Amino acid sequence: MIEEARKQANIESIIRKALPDVNADAKPAEVQSDWYATFFNKCPLVSDEQMQSVWANILAWEANAPGSYSKRTLSIVENLDKSDGERFEQTCSFAVRIEGELSLLIFEFGAPYSERGITTQLLAHLESIGLVSYDPFAGFRRCFSKRELTAEYLGTPFRIELNKNTFGKPVQMGLVLLTESGQQVSNLFDAEPMPDFLELLSKKWSAGIGLHRIIVSSADAAQ
Repeated sequence: MIEEARKQANIESIIRKALPDVNADAKPAEVQSDWYATFFNKCPLVSDEQMQSVWANILAWEANAPGSYSKRTLSIVENLDKSDGERFEQTCSFAVRIEGELSLLIFEFGAPYSERGITTQLLAHLESIGLVSYDPFAGFRRCFSKRELTAEYLGTPFRIELNKNTFGKPVQMGLVLLTESGQQVSNLFDAEPMPDFLELLSKKWSAGIGLHRIIVSSADAAQ
């Protein structure tokens, strides 16, 4: 009886935390009933305040835009403990959205990555729980269909210009790739930007990856 009351209290706490983030034009009725069943089957044991906020964010996102979070992602979050969440949030300090797609731009180890606790062991662990794919040897590449790319680094818009030798060819995007669930879970955290990361990224890409330049400017990015 006490255990059931505790579970109900956790559910009610998560719902209360979600309500302020549910938009006026939300569509909770369009969320599939089996998604709700899965959600409320997995969240009753969550008593930690920070993790309750994570589940509340999921509920609000799904109500606002049905289909935002898969049931597979719910299973991953269910097994995500507080330390996993904190370490994944630190990893997302290197998340850059390019042409609408989020990428983790981790090219090596050492500074500045070590300042956020990025290690081979951490990336292997995040891969084991389904948040990233990690290839420490070949890494991952991406082709772009135009010369000028719009991008954003944790709220800072910028523009990337590819040179003629890079355009249309695979561009090295680092050692880590967010999975679909990783993309979804990244929206639940507020990662802190790394100081001067865009400057470091500009030097890295200009020298080693063949991009022409990165322009960090809201006005330039909007053009």
